Amino acid sequence: MPDTLEDKLKQQAQNAKRAIETFKKIDFQVDTLANVPDDRYLAGYFTPYTKTITINYPEQYPEAQKLLSTERSLYLQHEEQHRINNKKGISVYDIKISPDQFYKLCAADEISANMAELIYLREEYIKTKDLSLFDKDEKKFEFYKEAVQRGNINPLSSDPKDFNKDMSLIMNGTQKMWLTKYLPNYQQQLRTQTSAYIISNDRQIFAKDDSTFQALMDKTYTLGGVNFNKYNEQNLLENNPIIITEPQRLFRQENLEKTLDGDGKEDWGDVARLMITTSQNEDITDEKSLKNYLKEKNSKGAEYNNYLKNYPLWENETKRTSEILYTNVLDMEKNIIKKPQQSSAESQKNSSSQKSLARLRELRGLTSPDDKTPSSSKPRLLMLETPAVDDKKAAYSQKISLNPFLTKKIADLRELRGFR
Repeated sequence: MPDTLEDKLKQQAQNAKRAIETFKKIDFQVDTLANVPDDRYLAGYFTPYTKTITINYPEQYPEAQKLLSTERSLYLQHEEQHRINNKKGISVYDIKISPDQFYKLCAADEISANMAELIYLREEYIKTKDLSLFDKDEKKFEFYKEAVQRGNINPLSSDPKDFNKDMSLIMNGTQKMWLTKYLPNYQQQLRTQTSAYIISNDRQIFAKDDSTFQALMDKTYTLGGVNFNKYNEQNLLENNPIIITEPQRLFRQENLEKTLDGDGKEDWGDVARLMITTSQNEDITDEKSLKNYLKEKNSKGAEYNNYLKNYPLWENETKRTSEILYTNVLDMEKNIIKKPQQSSAESQKNSSSQKSLARLRELRGLTSPDDKTPSSSKPRLLMLETPAVDDKKAAYSQKISLNPFLTKKIADLRELRGFR
């Protein structure tokens, strides 16, 4: 039977309400780049010191322009998660944890941003039932698509067990994908971020703080109202060989000076110092002001030149930044992931159990479910001690206030046993 106009209007109203509840408007800018080196191309990035999100459109790559047009929302969802995590205090320099914990936290920030993409696609799939959605962004979420096809997970199910399997795959599957596919390309960034963290704290090395670190990991992995860290049973990030050995090698005391000041091949110290400088200078709001600041700060231009050597696309004078634009993305700070509700059968079962418990408490003379002591205003259960044989009649003849129902039952039992 076709939907009536009233049904369609109700559905539209529900969709509009859902959009208001789950989406938020964010700001971003677009840069058009010319002659970008292949190995330095960035689809988009979040800049911590300006809190801005930038999407790049390389002029020499028409296919990339087309891709970024069709998948813009996905990239913006990714970068917005970095901005959310930054606001939560993730990967900022004023926390006091060890270098290897900071290194892991920066990696977790990247995994979290990829999870935001997957959650976005999952929500779209629930609405459209279109599995090809998971082919977007270099097919990096193919593992999720295959799990749906094989029936290992079902995002459409309302069964709590299916929900837990789904959430577990989002957590562990995204970790595995990122560590396998992207970690090798992010080692330079993780090293630079951790160097900047140490330099910003006057080269002080803090001891491990597991409590603070775990609290930060919970914040990093809480998206859409779900703390995915609870599903982190495989702990792939912390058990990854690179994640374990790299910070230990780079930031142990005997190697610290070489790591922070450069080893003749890579000028990590200059890049790290630049990150600190720019993050603390409120007047720097774009690439041009950054260049001017560095030239004034360092007459020889060494710091500036070293930075450009590692990040040459900032050297491009043809880069053009758009006015601030706005779009809607899923609001990962809200409870947007729909959690399964109890079935009517389960609700009835729980209701029946609660009624039975309430009746039992009533028989015991408890005033409320939270009251563990009998009320003096109600009949109390008899707490019998086994009397001596000669005292049986005396014990029976004692006047004790009992629950009327139990009094009769006990009297019947005594009569059957031959008590007079």
